[in-house]
Amino acid sequence: MTYTIITRSVPPCAYCDKAKALLDSKGIAYTEYDLSANEGSIELFKILGYKTIPIITQGDRVIGGYDDIVKYLKPRNPAVVSDAMPEYIAY
Repeated sequence: MTYTIITRSVPPCAYCDKAKALLDSKGIAYTEYDLSANEGSIELFKILGYKTIPIITQGDRVIGGYDDIVKYLKPRNPAVVSDAMPEYIAY
């Protein structure tokens, strides 16, 4: 399943860049939506109650921001991982 990262490029967003770099380093595909590309997007973002970026989702699940994706992608303990289990665990 593909991840979605909602970002803002103006002004620069360090946590957005860190989240993208993390996903890139793990070879995880994502689609980026830049709020600064459309003024109405920023207003919708605020109406939905979001206050910080990035907002990272996977399908219908909102994972959260950079710190949340780090926790979400935390590797499982290799001693207990079987071939049938995914490499990462959701918290």
